[in-house]
Amino acid sequence: MLCQNADDHKVDLASLHMIGKAESWVSSYLTVKRNVELDDFIIDVMALFKDEKGLNMVEQLIRCQQTGSLEHYIDDFESLKAILL
Repeated sequence: MLCQNADDHKVDLASLHMIGKAESWVSSYLTVKRNVELDDFIIDVMALFKDEKGLNMVEQLIRCQQTGSLEHYIDDFESLKAILL
């Protein structure tokens, strides 16, 4: 449904679905930044609410390599996967 709307309405529509901390943030954000572009809005939302821990876990999971036994590698991989999930 969101994809069928013009880009200039998508920020307003997205803001209607925000609750809690995001709702407070978007209210003041849209007051200060009038006529914000969708791409800029997405970048700002992601910068504010990004999950540093999750990003670090993804990086660690990507870099996970077998340097010892297969069992040790599987244990490391499963530990990282459990934290990420």
